[in-house]
Amino acid sequence: MNIKFVEDLIKGASYPSITVTLKTHRTAPGVTQDPINLKNLRNELKSRLENEMDKRDAQMWLKRFDTFIDLIDHQNNLDGLGIFLGEKVGMVKRFPFDLPNRVVVDKNFATRDLLVGMSKSLRYYVLTLSKETADLFEANEDRFADTTEIEGFPMENPRIHANSLEKSFSDTEDRYTEEFFREVDEKLAEVMKQEPLPLVIIGVRRIRDYFLKKTAHQQHLIAQLDGSRDAGNASTWLNDIWKEVGKQLQSSKKERLEGMKNNVSPDLVSSYITDIYKLAREGRVKNLIVDKSYHQAARINNGNLEVLNKPENADDYDDVIDEVAEQTILNGGQVDFFDNKNVAFDQPIFAILRY
Repeated sequence: MNIKFVEDLIKGASYPSITVTLKTHRTAPGVTQDPINLKNLRNELKSRLENEMDKRDAQMWLKRFDTFIDLIDHQNNLDGLGIFLGEKVGMVKRFPFDLPNRVVVDKNFATRDLLVGMSKSLRYYVLTLSKETADLFEANEDRFADTTEIEGFPMENPRIHANSLEKSFSDTEDRYTEEFFREVDEKLAEVMKQEPLPLVIIGVRRIRDYFLKKTAHQQHLIAQLDGSRDAGNASTWLNDIWKEVGKQLQSSKKERLEGMKNNVSPDLVSSYITDIYKLAREGRVKNLIVDKSYHQAARINNGNLEVLNKPENADDYDDVIDEVAEQTILNGGQVDFFDNKNVAFDQPIFAILRY
């Protein structure tokens, strides 16, 4: 799942921005409970809308929400489901990580759970290769990240259907393969430009070696697996990949986060939420790093952040971390959430500054 999706939610926000998320299931018996849970959340939304606006407007927004419920096929659920509805936004999206059962009606969409899920997930691409075809999947640990195909994939080698006599000469076949892999690498570059992730390559040894001589993405490669795989039994071989790369990805994330904190001048680190709020809005936050369990209610007084034990007024933030994370992303920064069981920091939040 590309971070651009969250950016689109942030840019499209206005009151009311309706966010409904729920934990879903890929298989029975859990999947049979998903529509019931969604109906309960719909009733909670109805109550929220009726309390916050006049009856006519509440009915209009609820009717729009119901049109999205009618489109959901729960047999295709992943691990989380989100419905996002506003003046400029209307979408249903499935997620490969758990989401809480939650209803939010606010001036912004509730993006924290999405950012946390994306940050906690150890994501990577899997590229399957043969002379005839190439396919690319996004994986989220031992699960596929989405049900949709990555744009441009799968790819077929049209030259492989050339005259069989011509194909019998190895130099001609090698040329066909070389041209095909050059096209695959160009298409892979388009994907990496949108979101660079670690890369796992699957294929017979000769094919992998041939591709690696041609690719411009050696720096992303974290593992190779021998043999051929096809999408028909993908869920089986994805477990094999995760056993191979899981510990490596977990270790890499820990080293990256600790390196961010320890290898930068103290003058470029802030760990006070009141300061970080201003810095994020000014576009000075390069990296925001937050304990996933840290929440902070707050209000704005004359442009300054006032920390609260709990929200007291309608304009108070339930959790100002959402706002800080969103401002960081909108200004080109990166947001990471960590689990203190794996990465031990002495503060629940800190920002690395551009200047």
